[in-house]
Amino acid sequence: MSVDSKVLEKLQVQELSPDFGWRILTMFVVALIVLSPLAPYRIEVGSLHLNLDRLVVIPTMMLIIVQVLATGRTFLLPWLTFLGLLISILITVFSLRVDLDLLAKYSPNGIYCCLVYLIIHLYSARGTDAQQTILDSLAAVGLVYVAFAVYSIHHLYVLLEPISDLPFREQLPIPIAEPSGVEHMWRFTAGSPRISLPFSNPQLLATVCSSMGLLFVMQGRRWFSFLALLMFAISLATISRTGIYSVLSALAILSIGVIIFRPNEVRWLIYRLRWIVFFVIASLVVVIGFVDDSLFAAFERLFNFLDDRDQYGHVAIRLTAIEIWADGSLVEKLFGIGYGGFQNVGIAFRAHMSSLTILVERGLVGLLLAYWIIIALPIGFVLRYLGNVGGAKQNLIGLMVSSQIFFANLFYELYEAPMMWILIGLLAGMAWPSRKTAESGL
Repeated sequence: MSVDSKVLEKLQVQELSPDFGWRILTMFVVALIVLSPLAPYRIEVGSLHLNLDRLVVIPTMMLIIVQVLATGRTFLLPWLTFLGLLISILITVFSLRVDLDLLAKYSPNGIYCCLVYLIIHLYSARGTDAQQTILDSLAAVGLVYVAFAVYSIHHLYVLLEPISDLPFREQLPIPIAEPSGVEHMWRFTAGSPRISLPFSNPQLLATVCSSMGLLFVMQGRRWFSFLALLMFAISLATISRTGIYSVLSALAILSIGVIIFRPNEVRWLIYRLRWIVFFVIASLVVVIGFVDDSLFAAFERLFNFLDDRDQYGHVAIRLTAIEIWADGSLVEKLFGIGYGGFQNVGIAFRAHMSSLTILVERGLVGLLLAYWIIIALPIGFVLRYLGNVGGAKQNLIGLMVSSQIFFANLFYELYEAPMMWILIGLLAGMAWPSRKTAESGL
């Protein structure tokens, strides 16, 4: 074998190694997303308590760090965001009224969400192939949501009993504890025609399904469009205003922006959104023509902004949160009263609005550190869209979904949901791709 042949073979091996590493990493990222519905399943052996959805996060994090170090092609932004989110949790240790038990109880889930965001962002920033892999994985999760929604509706409307456990838990060969959130789900579903999955509350389920529905319907693939309709159907079945209002707000923002800045793309936008229009009309026909009075009364709450809750409900909780923050000391205004400490000073467990809960628990500094990425995403897509950076239609998709997530966090409490940060990580990878992808003009 000649010297040139040996050199060529060596170069080929060096080129294949990173690809092989990314293929292994892809398997772990897919597993991370697909296993996310297993969040409430928890192994309890002695003092070991470990949620099944988190078994894959550590090896995935190790693999992605190795790949990033090997290729050296990534922006600093995901790491800065990760550090900001992490610091926003850690600074509450120095709060004057910090409860270390609450900090130890609630902060691990926040840190886990940071890791999930970082993994998905760094992976999706590699390019369109990685983003498509995440979309396909989310489609698989969407099918799980559909299956369990049917299971939930069957229990609620046919058997007339709420779900008190996940199916097949006791048949599994490993010791699995009773899923968390069952009491919450029981309280929300008993006596009310409102579905809720055990690994979420109705508001989170509605928002996640709406986000995935918007992602799918804008892809232009018939299979994805059909799945998008199912996602919107689940969102509507939760009877959650958070999911509906956030989508309407995002559509309004997107439509106004396109009409003003890109009128030539209005036809394409209408074509893509025809499935949403069809679903809204079909839903109204079903609700008005084929449901009984009690279900129709439940759907009326979607069109009621206050819903008789201005004194004792959501509005009062939010006003209380503002008063708590305003009455605090300067240190508490800046750094908060401690992670998870809202239940010690408020009239509820949370303020029912992400920004207000973070403001009370982590202060103004913590709010800026933890919330800036949710604001930066739609701004980033607007700048890319107006500056003709990347694909215009991809930027429209990112703008729509990131705006929907932004409004959903204003309407409710969603900042500690791992699936939400999977979606945010995907959008961040689209808005700030890796250097190699950006240099190639993709």
